[in-house]
Amino acid sequence: MRTWALWIIGLLAALGAHSAALAQTADKTGCKDHPSSSRFAGAIITECGVGNFDEFIAVVRQPAGGRMGPDNTQTLAGKVTSINYMLGEGATALEAVENYRAALAASGYETVFDCARATCNGVKLQPTRKTRRGEVAFDGQQRALLARKTANTGVSWVSVFAGTAAFNRTRQAVELDVIEEKPLTTGQVTIDAAALGTGLGGQGKVALYGIYFDTGKADLKPDSSAQLGEIAKLLGADPKLSLYVVGHTDSQGAFAANVDLSKRRAAAVVAALVGQYRIAATRLQAEGVGQLAPVTSNATEEGRAKNRRVEIV
Repeated sequence: MRTWALWIIGLLAALGAHSAALAQTADKTGCKDHPSSSRFAGAIITECGVGNFDEFIAVVRQPAGGRMGPDNTQTLAGKVTSINYMLGEGATALEAVENYRAALAASGYETVFDCARATCNGVKLQPTRKTRRGEVAFDGQQRALLARKTANTGVSWVSVFAGTAAFNRTRQAVELDVIEEKPLTTGQVTIDAAALGTGLGGQGKVALYGIYFDTGKADLKPDSSAQLGEIAKLLGADPKLSLYVVGHTDSQGAFAANVDLSKRRAAAVVAALVGQYRIAATRLQAEGVGQLAPVTSNATEEGRAKNRRVEIV
């Protein structure tokens, strides 16, 4: 009975979304065009979303054998703006995509990838659809375009995915994603001294993700100061406490180089605590183990990011 009730609720929700899409005649409240890409004439915005720092998996070349993989995709990171449009009556995906192509070219964008109908079926393009709202139906009629622009202000990408509207098969729709590449703003997460003490008392170690280094380097970034300050508070509150500072890397690169890098990073943390926070050097010991103690798989970038860390023990 419970299963049937949940199924009925889901069906009603889908029908409600379907009815709303059919009835909509104006832009969804709070949504607007992206400054770099105006809408196709007569279109209305049905959905939108902005991620200040997110990722977008873009298809950059035709998948061999219909399979997605690192050889034909590229993960883009930065500010991601997603906008879904319903085209006006009679407007087609072809004319929408070609108009976007011309406008983007005039603005300095170069086409990286495009496809139409059979050459860009839904399975192959599914990973590009960061919006996950299913505005375009996978009926074999869809078209896609990915364009890139490199300027003094940085690199930006525009992804256009167009085809039959999923909730109104008499109309065409466009899913537009604009990706503005930028580095992640760090220094926003620290573990305070009390939590550090609790972690050491409970697990005997604490992984610190508020300690930052550039790739392949052992120089502490300024954003690390907040976390260093909390470690210093912990040590200041307990004069008898001594710590191992242990560096860890992901599995990328040679083992010996990773061990060396991880130890140099740990040593940089110790040097900062001794030099800037006046912690006695005898209370700290730097070690590095490279990729020998991962906390998760190194198969994904998310996993590798978790494995790149400094721990206090």
